[in-house]
Amino acid sequence: MFIIGLTGGIGSGKSTVARFFLQHGATVIESDVLAKEITAKGQPAYQHIIDHFGKAIIASNGELDRGKLRKIIFNDTTERQWLEACLHPGIKHLLKARAQAATSEYVIVDVPLLFEAKMEKEFDRILVIDTKEINQIARVMARDKIDAKTARQIITSQVNLQYRLDNADDIIINDADIDSLEEKVENLDILYTKLAHHKRYN
Repeated sequence: MFIIGLTGGIGSGKSTVARFFLQHGATVIESDVLAKEITAKGQPAYQHIIDHFGKAIIASNGELDRGKLRKIIFNDTTERQWLEACLHPGIKHLLKARAQAATSEYVIVDVPLLFEAKMEKEFDRILVIDTKEINQIARVMARDKIDAKTARQIITSQVNLQYRLDNADDIIINDADIDSLEEKVENLDILYTKLAHHKRYN
C-alpha cells in the first residue's frame, strides 16, 4: 500500500485537504481518531494516563477529560513528551493495520504531530499543508473557541515550520480560495495514483 503522511500546523487546513482526498476515493485515516480509540475507557493507554496524571483528568462519564489533558500538555513540555511516548506505539500499530486493510489506490494518514513523533519513516511520501500564522490563529480561535494567546501557544508548541517544509515531499500553500485548494489536491491525486501504481507493479 502507498501511504502518504499528511501534516501541517494547527489551523493550516489539513482536515479540508483530507476531505478532498476522500472525495477522490482515497482512504483517509486520522491519527487523532486512533488516539481516541486507544485511550478509550478500558484500553491499556487509558489506565497508564490516569496512573500518571491522576484521577482529576477523568470526566463525569468515566472517559478522559481531553480538555484538561490538553491544557496540561500544552503548558508542560515534559508532560507532553511523556504522553506522546505513551500513545505513539499504539497509534503506529493501529495505523499500519488500517492502512493494510485499505482497498483504495493510496492511503492518506492525517498526523498533526508527524515530525514531533518522528514518524517520517512510516510513510512513502509526506505532504505538508502551510498557511500564514494569522490564518492559523483565526481558524483555531473559531474552531476551538479559545483566545488568540492560547492559539499562539498551541502553534508555538508544534515543530518549527521551516523544519516541516524542509522535510516535505509535497507542499500545499493554503492561502487562496477553496477552489484553488481543491485543484491542488486534484493534481496530487493524479500524482499519488501514478506513484501507487508504480510501487504496486514494480
